[in-house]
Amino acid sequence: MSRLSWRASLKRVLKHLTESEPGYRIAVLGLGSEEWGDDAAGTIVARRLKRRRSQHENIYVIDAGTMPENFSGYLRKVAPNFILMIDATRAGKDPGSIRWIDLRDVDGISAFTHGLPLSVQANYLRDELGCEVGLIGIEGASFNFGEPVSLPVRRAVNNVVRALAWLLV
Repeated sequence: MSRLSWRASLKRVLKHLTESEPGYRIAVLGLGSEEWGDDAAGTIVARRLKRRRSQHENIYVIDAGTMPENFSGYLRKVAPNFILMIDATRAGKDPGSIRWIDLRDVDGISAFTHGLPLSVQANYLRDELGCEVGLIGIEGASFNFGEPVSLPVRRAVNNVVRALAWLLV
């Protein structure tokens, strides 16, 4: 895991991208399921970003739900230079913690509702599309069927949406 905060890590990646890739394209993938409490964090971020962000022609926001692999055709068409995945995590941290997660470390983090582990998805996207992939994890508190999103996760979602709306414009 990076020693930098999630915001600093994302800023570093975006700065490198914007300086080195003219005409860069960013895809933001919100992952999760609204049926399983805090697992909805990534999908809520994506939906709120879609409503909130300006219509920047180089940024694509996708609510990928529990099957991000279903969007690989669309991503191939968009050809992003960078994919930012946002997902709820279970890593034993404080509920609502937000972290930039090194994808080499993702095997130790539980992805609750996905068909494929995040490491497999990230490696596939990186290899297939030739792009960089990053992950922001929001630590969940409750992953029980039918429960609402917890207050710490709702606060974290608000924090991520505000930061991304500002950084991605």
